[in-house]
Amino acid sequence: MTHPNEQLIRELYAEFSKGNLDGVLALCTPDMRFHFGGHNALTGDYDREGLARFAMKFGQIAGPSLRINLDAVLANDERGVVFLRDTFTRQDNGKSYDVRLLHVYRIENGKLASLEEVPFDPSAVDEAWSTSCAPAPHPPEPVHSIH
Repeated sequence: MTHPNEQLIRELYAEFSKGNLDGVLALCTPDMRFHFGGHNALTGDYDREGLARFAMKFGQIAGPSLRINLDAVLANDERGVVFLRDTFTRQDNGKSYDVRLLHVYRIENGKLASLEEVPFDPSAVDEAWSTSCAPAPHPPEPVHSIH
């Protein structure tokens, strides 16, 4: 039998994957805090209103190829942990990524109160979500000689 907070967490990812930020926020406390560490475009602390900015950056980089794969969800009355993989191909350079993450939640009265993201490989996550990725290389133009 699964804990009710496991279903709460799974519902959050389902709503986020649909792009339904109102649905995400309905599962959160009024003072919900999201923390994404590292040195990349997503790094920062976000409140409920900031989640829209986060989602916009997230979507701009990953685009429609993004898949959030939940490997395991564990929860009790006060905490939840999610083992997940983000897989996507960046729109700006065509490079594919598969990053493994741990999301740690604090839960209050059946609502999500905080999220802390912990990457398995911080440098891989920073590369995947970097703002300074070079565009995909184009094949060189043929050189035509006039001789």
